[in-house]
Amino acid sequence: MNHFKIKLAADREVDAARLSRIDNVLADLDVEEDRCTVDANEGYDSAGQFKRQWEVLQTNSDCAGLFDQLVNVEQPLPRDEALTSKTQEVFTTWDDAPLIIIDESDNRIDSTGTALSHGYAGMSHKNCKGVQGHRECLSGHLLQSKR
Repeated sequence: MNHFKIKLAADREVDAARLSRIDNVLADLDVEEDRCTVDANEGYDSAGQFKRQWEVLQTNSDCAGLFDQLVNVEQPLPRDEALTSKTQEVFTTWDDAPLIIIDESDNRIDSTGTALSHGYAGMSHKNCKGVQGHRECLSGHLLQSKR
């Protein structure tokens, strides 16, 4: 196993300590070609807040290994903040930003295009979300047919 999804708490000190511990564990295990994604779970109130914390975390030498292996950051902002003009201004002008993708904000047919125009690198896609819906529809149909 060499791909890891790491959750953030949106708390600078907690995240720095956690990322440092994870970096140490991966170094001790000598995982070859490890890659990680960081899931912020809509934890930051604004793009500016996320950017400030991210820049501080990047300067923490205890987390350097993880940042070298980072694939992307998933959904750092709440849905109602993720695609605003303020977010667009921060993300499109942030020169050394990580690749940031939407997840929870992917709730419309045009979400991906909107996200790209707001400075995001893409979106997360999970087949399991669709499978659940299909299972519920099938279950409902089967229950109706038995009546």
